[in-house]
Amino acid sequence: MPNRFARGHRDRNEPQITEYLRRANVVYCLLPEGAGADILLYTSPMMLVEVKNPNVPKTDQELTDKEKEIKAHCDKTGIPYHVVFSPEEISVIINKYIESRNF
Repeated sequence: MPNRFARGHRDRNEPQITEYLRRANVVYCLLPEGAGADILLYTSPMMLVEVKNPNVPKTDQELTDKEKEIKAHCDKTGIPYHVVFSPEEISVIINKYIESRNF
Protein backbone atom coordinates (compact mmCIF):
# COMPACT_ATOMS: atom_id res chain seq x y z
CA MET A 1 0.00 0.00 0.00
CA PRO A 2 1.45 3.43 -0.90
CA ASN A 3 2.55 5.72 1.89
CA ARG A 4 0.07 8.58 2.23
CA PHE A 5 2.99 10.95 2.79
CA ALA A 6 4.61 10.12 -0.56
CA ARG A 7 2.55 12.81 -2.34
CA GLY A 8 3.25 15.48 0.25
CA HIS A 9 0.94 17.12 2.77
CA ARG A 10 0.83 20.03 5.16
CA ASP A 11 2.44 19.22 8.48
CA ARG A 12 0.70 20.22 11.69
CA ASN A 13 3.72 22.25 12.83
CA GLU A 14 3.85 24.33 9.64
CA PRO A 15 1.67 27.16 11.07
CA GLN A 16 4.15 27.71 13.93
CA ILE A 17 7.02 27.87 11.46
CA THR A 18 5.23 30.28 9.13
CA GLU A 19 4.20 32.38 12.13
CA TYR A 20 7.87 32.73 13.06
CA LEU A 21 8.67 33.77 9.47
CA ARG A 22 5.86 36.32 9.51
CA ARG A 23 7.04 37.81 12.81
CA ALA A 24 10.62 37.91 11.53
CA ASN A 25 9.41 39.78 8.43
CA VAL A 26 10.66 37.06 6.10
CA VAL A 27 8.68 37.05 2.88
CA TYR A 28 7.70 33.52 1.93
CA CYS A 29 5.33 31.50 -0.21
CA LEU A 30 3.71 28.15 0.57
CA LEU A 31 4.37 25.78 -2.29
CA PRO A 32 1.74 23.37 -3.58
CA GLU A 33 1.68 19.88 -2.13
CA GLY A 34 4.04 17.54 -3.94
CA ALA A 35 6.36 20.34 -5.14
CA GLY A 36 9.40 18.88 -3.37
CA ALA A 37 9.45 21.46 -0.58
CA ASP A 38 6.84 23.25 1.51
CA ILE A 39 8.03 26.85 1.68
CA LEU A 40 9.96 29.16 -0.62
CA LEU A 41 11.77 31.94 1.22
CA TYR A 42 12.22 35.13 -0.80
CA THR A 43 15.76 35.73 0.38
CA SER A 44 18.89 36.20 -1.68
CA PRO A 45 19.61 33.54 -2.60
CA MET A 46 16.12 32.11 -2.32
CA MET A 47 15.81 29.07 -0.04
CA LEU A 48 13.55 26.06 -0.02
CA VAL A 49 12.25 24.69 3.27
CA GLU A 50 10.77 21.26 3.82
CA VAL A 51 8.75 21.04 7.05
CA LYS A 52 8.68 17.69 8.82
CA ASN A 53 6.55 16.83 11.82
CA PRO A 54 8.62 15.51 14.74
CA ASN A 55 5.51 13.83 16.22
CA VAL A 56 5.10 11.20 13.51
CA PRO A 57 7.04 7.94 13.13
CA LYS A 58 10.59 8.28 11.75
CA THR A 59 9.57 6.53 8.54
CA ASP A 60 7.05 9.31 7.87
CA GLN A 61 9.73 11.97 8.48
CA GLU A 62 11.86 10.76 5.58
CA LEU A 63 12.04 12.81 2.40
CA THR A 64 9.74 11.65 -0.37
CA ASP A 65 11.21 10.74 -3.75
CA LYS A 66 10.21 14.17 -5.10
CA GLU A 67 11.76 15.94 -2.10
CA LYS A 68 14.98 13.95 -2.58
CA GLU A 69 14.99 14.90 -6.27
CA ILE A 70 14.54 18.61 -5.53
CA LYS A 71 17.11 18.53 -2.70
CA ALA A 72 19.64 16.85 -5.01
CA HIS A 73 19.04 19.54 -7.64
CA CYS A 74 19.45 22.25 -4.98
CA ASP A 75 22.66 20.68 -3.70
CA LYS A 76 24.03 20.53 -7.26
CA THR A 77 23.12 24.13 -8.10
CA GLY A 78 23.88 25.77 -4.75
CA ILE A 79 20.29 26.54 -3.79
CA PRO A 80 19.84 26.27 -0.01
CA TYR A 81 17.40 23.48 0.93
CA HIS A 82 16.56 23.05 4.60
CA VAL A 83 14.58 20.38 6.43
CA VAL A 84 13.09 21.74 9.65
CA PHE A 85 11.04 20.26 12.46
CA SER A 86 10.42 23.35 14.60
CA PRO A 87 10.24 27.13 14.69
CA GLU A 88 13.53 27.07 16.60
CA GLU A 89 15.26 25.38 13.68
CA ILE A 90 13.96 27.93 11.17
CA SER A 91 15.02 30.74 13.52
CA VAL A 92 18.60 29.41 13.49
CA ILE A 93 18.55 29.36 9.68
CA ILE A 94 17.18 32.90 9.47
CA ASN A 95 19.63 34.21 12.08
CA LYS A 96 22.57 32.70 10.17
CA TYR A 97 21.23 34.24 6.97
CA ILE A 98 20.98 37.67 8.60
CA GLU A 99 24.48 37.40 10.05
CA SER A 100 25.87 36.41 6.64
CA ARG A 101 24.28 39.49 5.09
CA ASN A 102 25.90 41.75 7.73
CA PHE A 103 22.62 43.42 8.69
